[in-house]
Amino acid sequence: MFAPTKTKSMTENESLIDKQETSTENLQRIQTDEGRIEFKKKLKQKKEAYGRGRKRWSFAFHATLYLSALLGATAALLPRLEYFKDLFDKEKSYSGDVVSLLAFAGSVAITISTAGGFSRKWNASRTSKGRVEQIEIELIGRNPTLEDVKKLAQIEVDHDRAVLGG
Repeated sequence: MFAPTKTKSMTENESLIDKQETSTENLQRIQTDEGRIEFKKKLKQKKEAYGRGRKRWSFAFHATLYLSALLGATAALLPRLEYFKDLFDKEKSYSGDVVSLLAFAGSVAITISTAGGFSRKWNASRTSKGRVEQIEIELIGRNPTLEDVKKLAQIEVDHDRAVLGG
């Protein structure tokens, strides 16, 4: 394999990018048909994984962002509407409770988004997918080189750092 995956231990999954001291061996491997096919397969897998991450983190980020805005605005607007006032018993008005719950839910939604780093993770996935696509474009009409393997390894390192906030 050309790049480590998160599902296997590093001893089980020694890759070309992990063996920096054997660059001659790496160069020979990438020059074989099997090595080129393996590398291009790895590129496709990474692009798909980053694409899935981009979509999921985008949904999580935007859903919590707009949900919190909608809940907050609703909490501010409801007490001003006559229809809302008529829904509740005049003696036991729960309107304040409803407004408080809406405001609370909105603040929880944005807090989860912020604490979870949804925006950061979405941007990391977008950037990583774009960088992998750039390698694919560069490979049009030529075979992968050891430099391409190193680029992919660096993309993975940069992606992990960005996701973790480093």
